[in-house]
Amino acid sequence: MLGNLHVRLGVGVRVKLLGLHHPVELVRRCIQASSDPGDLVLDPFLGSGTTAVACALTGRKFIGCEIDEAYFDLSCERIEKAYREIANRLPGFDPLALEQGSLFD
Repeated sequence: MLGNLHVRLGVGVRVKLLGLHHPVELVRRCIQASSDPGDLVLDPFLGSGTTAVACALTGRKFIGCEIDEAYFDLSCERIEKAYREIANRLPGFDPLALEQGSLFD
C-alpha cells in the first residue's frame, strides 16, 4: 500500500537513497493516505526537507531531525520557500496558526 511506503522502507533503504531527492508529490500522497490535516509527522532523517514541504502543502505539522548541516540548511530554505508560496496563494496565511488547527479547519 502506497500510504505506508515510508514505514516499510526502513533505515537501510534510507541510507542507500541518501543524496536523492524524493518527489514531493509522492511523499504528499503517502502523507495524505496515512494522516489527517493537523496531524504531526516525524521525519527522523530530514535530508532536503521533502517530507516537511509535503506536510506544509497538506496542512500537517512536522518535526524533522538532520545531523548534516548542509542538508539542514537546504531543508530550511525549501521549507521557508514552501510557506512563502502558500502565503502568496492564501493571503493572510499564518503558519503559526496551524497550532490552533489546520489549513482546512
